Amino acid sequence: MQNSKIKERLKGALLGGILTATALTAIPIFARAVQEAIIVNFNNIRIVVNGQQVQTEFEPFIFQGRTYLPVRDVADAMGFDVTWEGTTNTVHLTERTNPTLNAIPNYPAHQPNSSVSSNNQNNRPSNPAISLERAIEIAYADLAARGINATYRSNSGMDWERGQWVWELLFRTQGERMPFIEFYINVDNGDIVKFEWDD
Repeated sequence: MQNSKIKERLKGALLGGILTATALTAIPIFARAVQEAIIVNFNNIRIVVNGQQVQTEFEPFIFQGRTYLPVRDVADAMGFDVTWEGTTNTVHLTERTNPTLNAIPNYPAHQPNSSVSSNNQNNRPSNPAISLERAIEIAYADLAARGINATYRSNSGMDWERGQWVWELLFRTQGERMPFIEFYINVDNGDIVKFEWDD
């Protein structure tokens, strides 16, 4: 209940963050058809969500008395996926459920077998046994076991790594020495092929 209240209070901040992302990528502000130069104030603004400071790619700023936040970083910290639809200039926010709460028990005993073997680089699996959603769950479980606070940020789809097909996932960390973690998870059996820190 408290978490939902926090999310409600921060919805306004997220909407403001959309404008921040717009300003920082030189896309016209307020749906105007032309670009406009603006004067903003930077004041070392910190963003804290549920007691955890959010590390941002771009610094928040103040414009005409309002504080603008980077929408992707704040949305990530609040459990939202962010996608950009270039054809309509629309930012989409989609709330995620916590994969660790919905994890399937007794993994991987009940997982279906892949219809295509992943042992050939030229034979990309069309129906992998491990879905992208399941790979994200596996990564979250591994992060929890390591005691690392991080949120799923994006994926590079299916890739060939160390002689096998994997899901390549990117997570953003909270309060760690390196801001990002990459997971490479086998699409057939869910094994973590590679785990690495990245800046």
